[in-house]
Amino acid sequence: MAGSIHRSGGNSLAGRVALKVAGRVPHLGLLALINGIMDVQHTLQAVHQEDLIGEHLAGVRKGVVNILGLTIDADRWLEHAVQGGYADLSTTRQDAERLRAPVVLFHAEQDAWVDPASIESVGSAMGSNLRHSYVVPGALHRLQESPRKARTVYRQIAQCCQQELWPTRATERMLEPSHREIGVQNRAERERSKKRRPMGKSDHVAFWQEYLHNFQTIPNVADFWRLMDHVYRLMGDCHHGERILDAGCGNGNLGVFLQLNQAFRQRYARRGDFRSPDYVGIDFVPAALAQAMTNFEQVGTALRGQFYEGLRAYVPMSMRVCRADLESPLPFPDHSFDRVVCNLVIGYVRDPLFTLREYLRVLAPNGRLVVSNLKPYADLSAIYRSFVETAQSPDQVEEGRRLLDNSGRIKAREGEGIFHFHYQAELESLLRAAGVSHPRVYPTFGNQALIAVADKGLANLTVAA
Repeated sequence: MAGSIHRSGGNSLAGRVALKVAGRVPHLGLLALINGIMDVQHTLQAVHQEDLIGEHLAGVRKGVVNILGLTIDADRWLEHAVQGGYADLSTTRQDAERLRAPVVLFHAEQDAWVDPASIESVGSAMGSNLRHSYVVPGALHRLQESPRKARTVYRQIAQCCQQELWPTRATERMLEPSHREIGVQNRAERERSKKRRPMGKSDHVAFWQEYLHNFQTIPNVADFWRLMDHVYRLMGDCHHGERILDAGCGNGNLGVFLQLNQAFRQRYARRGDFRSPDYVGIDFVPAALAQAMTNFEQVGTALRGQFYEGLRAYVPMSMRVCRADLESPLPFPDHSFDRVVCNLVIGYVRDPLFTLREYLRVLAPNGRLVVSNLKPYADLSAIYRSFVETAQSPDQVEEGRRLLDNSGRIKAREGEGIFHFHYQAELESLLRAAGVSHPRVYPTFGNQALIAVADKGLANLTVAA
């Protein structure tokens, strides 16, 4: 509308689109770009470890794959990027030169998606229209990972709006919503999103069956192996026949890790001092449970036939699986297990409080609970990118791409409100509500997840030493 003031903002790829549109919109009041991608070709290569733009121009076709966290028709998307003038740094500079509105840039100090040189180049093309360029110290590409940093950025945006759009009111005090108001609004938006995209139980099972089928190579990722070790260490000693429940075991990755570690412990333990734990894995995907048992049997055979040849007899762990839904009462009596582990699963259940209370119900007095969960807006691309960078064969590169596709499916459902991950304070509050006293929480999985541990006392749950 002629004479009116318009404001625009965008982040990541949306910021790149906003930059192009802003050069064509008259009377734009202010353009704020938050971690905007300035060189799409560079970002795609940084995240996916291949020059998708260059390969597309050379005639290589990808089909439907995950790009920057979204599963899309890659060939169509890349074609639009090239034809629309979004593909590289030179087109971004051209759009920046056409701008007539004031611009504010925010870029994360540790953004692996964006080349700092591209920000400097585009800022130079903006000339006097660039009002401010802020670096967010210590931040990654997804600002939401750090709510404190994100709030600082939003506060700064509001101040820039005051200065550029309402200079006569620049000294007025800004009103900010409280943490509680933000939490209430976030929950309301998640519920609205879930209602728009309902996911039935059969759809849920089908989703996880496909996901776990493409998740079988995750033990090859170093950060995931370190996560397994973190879980294992927090479980504490398990060499007196402890009963272990792996809740949401999937393909049995934790069970395999336990088999290997227990075999080493058994070899070096004093005779008579060692009894292997009993393992039970539960999941609601039959194909995953079948794969888990296959994995357990293969590892057991390898240990019997090679690791202990010529030494003391190898006593294998008891490895069992059971089909169970974590959103229903668990099919076990009270106090059935000495350890309950829930690894990267609690964010996927509809009622995590109910599920955690079930874990505590089946946990024996003085037993230990270990729970890990992704952080909100976790950037798993960095983990899988590191895996691809060290890949020794084309098959390993393809493994990394499949894992990245999987992470994109998770992020899409997080955005739809179907899955919900927790910041540290939220996870601690959830555990306390379930009955845990003073849960101890640590970062893990390449700092993209949290892991909590607690012991179950006779009266309540207290933190393990």
